[in-house]
Amino acid sequence: MRPSFNIIATLLLSFILMQCKPKAAVNQQTSANNAASELSASNITSITNIEISGWEFAKTKQVDKLKDLLADDYQAFFGKVLMDKKDVLLSFQRSNINAYRLSNIRTKKVSEDVAIIYYEVLQDATDPEGQKWVPQVAASTTYVKRGNKWYPVFYHETALLAGL
Repeated sequence: MRPSFNIIATLLLSFILMQCKPKAAVNQQTSANNAASELSASNITSITNIEISGWEFAKTKQVDKLKDLLADDYQAFFGKVLMDKKDVLLSFQRSNINAYRLSNIRTKKVSEDVAIIYYEVLQDATDPEGQKWVPQVAASTTYVKRGNKWYPVFYHETALLAGL
């Protein structure tokens, strides 16, 4: 009986050890994929600074600076309204942003030259007709790296429901 016990124990131990190797390889591969799928700190800082600058330029009506910041093919989608760069710039010339606060800012790398920044905005603003904007929205902007510079190409916002 002793030899068959040793054979069974050896087979069991071999099986257990074989199961451990793929898990370790998968964990290392997953870690490598996660690191490769994250933006560098400098890219996160750059994109975040551009996004905040865009809000500040719109608030202070520095339309020329906002124009230079946005990609030529920029679009913004506000639920029912899709605006191109020219329309957005005109809207910010006529609108009033009295105050805004961005919170829960996060970024997601899509590829080496595409990233998304998303956050919540609490705003006190009115459109050109004097209508109040939705006070709290979830916003996201898609950025594309062209050359060595990040450009916002698409903005989208959705009203946040109270209590969520």
